[in-house]
Amino acid sequence: MKYNSRILMSFLAIILLASCNKEAVSTSPPRPPETGTLYLIASNWVHNSDGSFTSTLYNVMQHGYGTRGHLEVYVIDENTENLISISYGSISYMNGAFWSGHDSKNIWISCRLAQSGPPPAIRIKLVFT
Repeated sequence: MKYNSRILMSFLAIILLASCNKEAVSTSPPRPPETGTLYLIASNWVHNSDGSFTSTLYNVMQHGYGTRGHLEVYVIDENTENLISISYGSISYMNGAFWSGHDSKNIWISCRLAQSGPPPAIRIKLVFT
């Protein structure tokens, strides 16, 4: 009798376990993030104590773009896009030097011009990869 009750209990346990809901588990590797591109205007230049000017593009990084691996910042004029990403250093542009930087939320465009006064509003292209 003990042998039959063990078989019955084992059979019930198998049925109980087999009837539990199972969640599908994906075995495919995660997809890399897609490239994101934003076009913005750098304006509202602040005059810094070292003589440079900075325009901050607020809260750009926190909308998911900051989680991507790489950021490229371009200054755009009528016919060209000039890369000014922080890892490339400054570039000569508009008779001065331009460069960029960022933190977890904001991106800033900085420049030092030969002329006095801030630069005009400048078109900026941000590429997140």
